[in-house]
Amino acid sequence: GTQTDRLYIGDAQTGRIIEFSKEGNFIRQLSPSDPNRFRDMRSLYVDEANKVFYILTKKGLYKAPIPPMPSIP
Repeated sequence: GTQTDRLYIGDAQTGRIIEFSKEGNFIRQLSPSDPNRFRDMRSLYVDEANKVFYILTKKGLYKAPIPPMPSIP
């Protein structure tokens, strides 16, 4: 498999995705513009090579881009 330096956790209750380093350090949280879209998340698949999330919810399967890290001046 492909090695990654990130851990992504899908929070089904709030519909957000939380990103951590592989050492367990919090990096950021990601939320859709519609906070209800990913509620009842059933599964999360991360395709880091193509920078895409696949999110399975009770209502359907969604594909969403992994946002780039913000620049720090």
